[in-house]
Amino acid sequence: MGFPQIPARPRAQRAPDELSWRPPPQPDTPVDAPYRLDISFDLSLPLPQQLEAAKFRLVSRAAELRRQGYAAPKTVANQCERWTTMLRLLDSASAPDTSTEGLLLEARALVAGGYREILRAADGGAQAAK
Repeated sequence: MGFPQIPARPRAQRAPDELSWRPPPQPDTPVDAPYRLDISFDLSLPLPQQLEAAKFRLVSRAAELRRQGYAAPKTVANQCERWTTMLRLLDSASAPDTSTEGLLLEARALVAGGYREILRAADGGAQAAK
């Protein structure tokens, strides 16, 4: 089985077990999106050092985005206090005042969505900690 040297070669000239070439899928988000960071890994080199370098790049990029005025990605650490407040509002029997009404609506939407936002943030934090 071989990889075709010339991707434009007609299919009729290819061996039956030869791999097909096609361009990689294009991302859904624009390449210049501020939150996008492509990190490549060389699988012939040890991964622990590469993962540590990738973690450093991610932390550095998050700091750079904060300096540029972009919102920090949601993590368990930076959202913990907000979610605790939301739970207190949901548990409260009293009517919310005008300052917490929007937060209560957001909390109800979070519950209706099955806490997916929290689960994504928790998973992202677990991946970053590895």
